[in-house]
Amino acid sequence: MPAQADIIPFHPRKQVTIKSGSQPSETVPFRTLLEKQVAVKSGTQPSFQPLLFPYFDHRLVVLVNIETITGSQLLDLVAQSNPSVIFDLRICPRFDLEGINRSSFFKTLQDLKIKYFDLAAMREIQTSDDPKLYPLTAARLISDKLSSLRIDGPLLVFLSHSQHVLHCTAVFPSLLKPIPKKGWDIYPYQ
Repeated sequence: MPAQADIIPFHPRKQVTIKSGSQPSETVPFRTLLEKQVAVKSGTQPSFQPLLFPYFDHRLVVLVNIETITGSQLLDLVAQSNPSVIFDLRICPRFDLEGINRSSFFKTLQDLKIKYFDLAAMREIQTSDDPKLYPLTAARLISDKLSSLRIDGPLLVFLSHSQHVLHCTAVFPSLLKPIPKKGWDIYPYQ
């Protein structure tokens, strides 16, 4: 079983220290790393070795508290992190946030070829206190979907409040299956 996952608060404008073997650390704006990763996915030659940056690979799970961000922040997060899949664990997924609407959000997902799953609707969950949305069972719902998908980038998980983000941060590293060789990197975005 892998060691506990790295849990680091995820803030798109923060500085990130990169450690490369025995080389000295370099501090890079997080947005710059995201832009470089998008370049890697689009096929242009990067100026760094992408495997050194776990922030953008299939081991990254970003837990997003949708209630605390604006529409433009959400679109920015999706465009910059370029996830493979978005799992929505909210009862009524709404995208009428400041600056976007449902159609512009899904147009962005379509343009970036991002898969979206409304897990609550798929499992016919109708109340926020349904046990299927508890972190333990939510991890199983996501794992069921992960087993049938090809994941080549980060996962985003949309949640409806900060308490849910906190609980999922603690539970997901050991319960999301299959667990990558180096474990999951969990980033709460609140």
